[in-house]
Amino acid sequence: MDRLHLHCSLLAILLALAPVLAPAAPDHSRLGKDLTPIGAERAGNADGTIPAWDGGLTKPPAGWTREKGYIDPFPEDKPLFTITGANVEQYKSKLTTGEIALLKKYPSSR
Repeated sequence: MDRLHLHCSLLAILLALAPVLAPAAPDHSRLGKDLTPIGAERAGNADGTIPAWDGGLTKPPAGWTREKGYIDPFPEDKPLFTITGANVEQYKSKLTTGEIALLKKYPSSR
């Protein structure tokens, strides 16, 4: 019986803490203003590597047909840089600890 009481007590504590541990409710009044309709920030970042969101794709890309299927909607976009194991130290500030470890372990990855 002691284990049953322990488990019930732990369950009661977890249920009591659930509202405290739950994330804060989003501010829905910002949707469509400074946030996109799904809650992401509209503004780009300061260094320009993430552009501002301007509404997304509103019509199929030029040249798209149902028969062809997927077509690159941004063919003019070119990479600003490529991070590999050889230059991982240069871009360390843009990476997580796990990404850095993977690039060092697999230097041909990018």
